[in-house]
Amino acid sequence: MEESFRSGVLSRLNDVFKEKTSSFDLVSVEAVSTARVNRIWYLDVLLHASPSHDVENHLKLVLKVANSAWKHSKTQTEVNTINELRRRSPALSRILPEIISFSSDSLASKIGSEYILMTRLSGTPLIDCWKDIAPSERESLIVQLADIICAWRSIGDFETIGSFNKNGLEPGNIVALEYQNE
Repeated sequence: MEESFRSGVLSRLNDVFKEKTSSFDLVSVEAVSTARVNRIWYLDVLLHASPSHDVENHLKLVLKVANSAWKHSKTQTEVNTINELRRRSPALSRILPEIISFSSDSLASKIGSEYILMTRLSGTPLIDCWKDIAPSERESLIVQLADIICAWRSIGDFETIGSFNKNGLEPGNIVALEYQNE
């Protein structure tokens, strides 16, 4: 992680955790993806005990930084969607990260880009173990993924595609326009 970016991340973490602890340590940083669309890091953070919290807390987080080509709507929509799905479905909330902090304004962001800081879900990414999984176990995983998709679809009867904004679902028209042009 380049030094100026790391400094911005540490400053943002300090702002996020100052209400919870008087100090913290960034135990480790692991670059997971430096792709063109998003850069992703796993962060391990140790919140030290404070007068209001007498126990140290170890947090596993994900920092997802959007490419500068993406503007406000992508990050804001992603955060709104995660929060809305968590709100509408307690069953889904256990498989969705909790948003700790985000900025959908790259100019105001302390790290110079839009970002989402969220909890890291436990487990191993399928991309890291799929080739080692037996066919019968793969089938079971596919059924579990289908159940998750069914749970998403059961949270509302949406008549259009779109995205969640602060007031709920915002109908979209991008696909409808593409179909009209064909």
